[in-house]
Amino acid sequence: MINLLPPNARKQVQVEYWIRVSSVWVILLGCACIIIGLLMVPSLILVQAQLAVYDGEYQAASTQNSVYEKLEQDVQVANGIATQLGTSDGDRLFSNIISEVEGIAARTVVLNSIAFSRTDIGVQSVQITGESASRLLLVEFRDALENSPLFDSAALPLANLAKDKDVPFSITIIVSNQEQE
Repeated sequence: MINLLPPNARKQVQVEYWIRVSSVWVILLGCACIIIGLLMVPSLILVQAQLAVYDGEYQAASTQNSVYEKLEQDVQVANGIATQLGTSDGDRLFSNIISEVEGIAARTVVLNSIAFSRTDIGVQSVQITGESASRLLLVEFRDALENSPLFDSAALPLANLAKDKDVPFSITIIVSNQEQE
């Protein structure tokens, strides 16, 4: 075959040929990217919807978790208080003192009031007021209190012994430190 094109024109035809081939390939590649992109849109929408649902569930779980943590702290505080109350012998000591005083008083005197004086280590003293039928019964009551292992001493003012019958009294009892430990 005879080539009728001059060499200069042949070069231009080859350049134009390669430009057209490359532009067709670029257009085909662009169309493929557009088609793939369009096919990915439903997946993108589905992923966005799932992310929104998971984010909502995460927020609800996070809120619930903070509520549980607050409740856990409240339970720990309550457990601490319950432990302190369970190990506190103060109430038992009050009960023991009242029972002991009432047990001793039942035989000799009538009690009107019992008042406790507390310190950091426990009950320091007890103030008892009441009425005794006689001076002798009042002295027996004081002696019985002093003989009790719960008490160190019982102070009965002499003014309480002024009357012989129906004697009103006020006794201050010092609680034994050994019983509080």
